[in-house]
Amino acid sequence: MRYLRKGGHDGVIMRGDMENNFSVLVNTKRLLIINLGGMGDILLSQPAVRALRQQYPQVYIAALVANVGRQAAESCLGVDEIASLELGFKSRQSPATAWNNLCVLARLRKRKFDLAINMRTIVSAGSALKLRLLLAAINPRVRVGRDTDGRGNFLDIALREPLAGVKYEMEYDCDTVALLGVTAKERSIYLPEDPPAGEMVGRFLREAGIADTDYLIGIHPGGKPSRRWPIERFGLLAQSLAKERPLRFVVTGVRGERALFEALVRHSAIAMADATGRFNFKELVALIRRCDLFITNDTGPLHVAAVLKRPLIAIFGPGEIVRYDPRNISDRVELLYHKACCAPCNKYVCHSDICMRSVSVAEVAAAAQRLIFRA
Repeated sequence: MRYLRKGGHDGVIMRGDMENNFSVLVNTKRLLIINLGGMGDILLSQPAVRALRQQYPQVYIAALVANVGRQAAESCLGVDEIASLELGFKSRQSPATAWNNLCVLARLRKRKFDLAINMRTIVSAGSALKLRLLLAAINPRVRVGRDTDGRGNFLDIALREPLAGVKYEMEYDCDTVALLGVTAKERSIYLPEDPPAGEMVGRFLREAGIADTDYLIGIHPGGKPSRRWPIERFGLLAQSLAKERPLRFVVTGVRGERALFEALVRHSAIAMADATGRFNFKELVALIRRCDLFITNDTGPLHVAAVLKRPLIAIFGPGEIVRYDPRNISDRVELLYHKACCAPCNKYVCHSDICMRSVSVAEVAAAAQRLIFRA
């Protein structure tokens, strides 16, 4: 692998024995990509990972991901091995889960990776400590990644970045691999059709009484609690849209979000197909591909719809709008966002929800009409 010398790239930090690091980069045989983000983070890393694979086809590439992103990684990264950790956001790990995670790290340590690349921001001092311990457990010879606001001082080769991103997340991933002389020339993300998944989704929709000719709106009301548009507003939105023309609705989400589906039906008084917790990643992709319009909070399925170029309404609040704006990869997006004085933030739960509540039903309905009649 080629190596960019110190001073040859703005924002590059190099530490330790650089002569030794250079030797490792030239002779890398085993490389580990670490991306412990969600579905969207995995999708947006595809161009960078693809560039690594294309430029160095002889290198054994593994990926370490969170369980929530594993199916997406299996579908789109094209690496030799995928390992996953159960992270359990905002919840304590059971002894069994902690033991399984330790076993995963022990197996990776035995691989004796020459190089590990972290493709995520380091959002806090706690995150920095966890990543430092994770890398110590795996013990790659060289550690590469992002030095977010100075928190990555344990990395050998790092890309300086601010926590408040100034570019699209995909570009940060591409900049990270560029530290190793790898150029991601193509920025496209591919999600190929999966016939068995399409057949499964087709049966589900037929059983729900939804015909191929019906105009289908997908609604994803879940995601991190701080990023959820009020469920009663989703209900009022569905009522408003259904008055204009015949429509059918399908609601997506994970198994634990079924209560949101029930609340949405209650607030809208409209029959909807319940897909919460029903489909794996490939089947979710097939379902979103079938939707004529997809309306979602700032969460993983948003990025799937953008990749598929489906008409998309994205409701943003506390999230990093610059880092994750779907309009970077699709021109069929209506984005609703009113910046609050406290945004962006990484709160899991917010009791004021001022940024989400600033988005009105009327403006989302107007955006939906623009997309419906544009089709």
